[in-house]
Amino acid sequence: MSNEKDHAEETGPGDGAPIDVAALEREISSLCHRLAQAQSALETSRALNAAFLSNLSREIRTPLNGIMGCLGFLRESRLGTDQQEQIQTIRECAEHLLSTVGDMVDYISVQDGNRPVESMSFDLVMAVEEVLQGAAARAHERGLELIAHVASELPRRLVGDVLKVQQILHNLVSNSVKFTNAGHVVVRLVPGLEPSQHVAVRFEIEDTGIGLTSEQLAGVFTGAEMPGEVSENRFGTSCKGLAICRSLVRVLGGEMGAASEPGQGSQFWFELAFQKDEESD
Repeated sequence: MSNEKDHAEETGPGDGAPIDVAALEREISSLCHRLAQAQSALETSRALNAAFLSNLSREIRTPLNGIMGCLGFLRESRLGTDQQEQIQTIRECAEHLLSTVGDMVDYISVQDGNRPVESMSFDLVMAVEEVLQGAAARAHERGLELIAHVASELPRRLVGDVLKVQQILHNLVSNSVKFTNAGHVVVRLVPGLEPSQHVAVRFEIEDTGIGLTSEQLAGVFTGAEMPGEVSENRFGTSCKGLAICRSLVRVLGGEMGAASEPGQGSQFWFELAFQKDEESD
């Protein structure tokens, strides 16, 4: 009886052929080893891609920033009207290229999963002020009011990925400033729908720019080319910058939206949840 039982455990379920258990274990072990190697190779590849993108961005941004700096000095010199206009055109092209490079790197990084969410303590008001300082010169050149309002009930110190938040905010504020010909750009921070043990902040960026039609608004976060005047004047040939913003907001676990009417300006918003910095109390 014992021999028959042992024989039954070593035969297959179909034709009764014996199973080489040791060989099966070796195959499983080999497969696990190959899977571990593939996972390691994938992680190495992602790390190399991230390093390559970072180096590429730096190699392009550095000379462009130098060009823009020289153009700034030239604008202060005694040049004729035609020359000043040519310098301004060159500067706008350089700014557009700089923005495109940043969007390209950020978009690829987001799609490839190379943007881990960081968690650090930060000052909410200072984070907003830093973004507005970067846009202040351009707003002044265009004669725009650049206004910020942070609701007093929001805590100043929070914990979250402030760099990504500033990146999103910078993209939206720069976009509003660039394509608003008169009036103002307002950045407003108000409490959102607060989850348990979190602080929800709603960021609103409102401008008095050219606005969007309902058709354009429907595709504004897709990254696709936009029809009509907006494609040429507001977003270049695409909405990739806004698509990147939405991707980053999703990475942070938030939501993003927009409202607009032609000739009446636009409002872009995103809402994120943060931890309150208890050590600041």
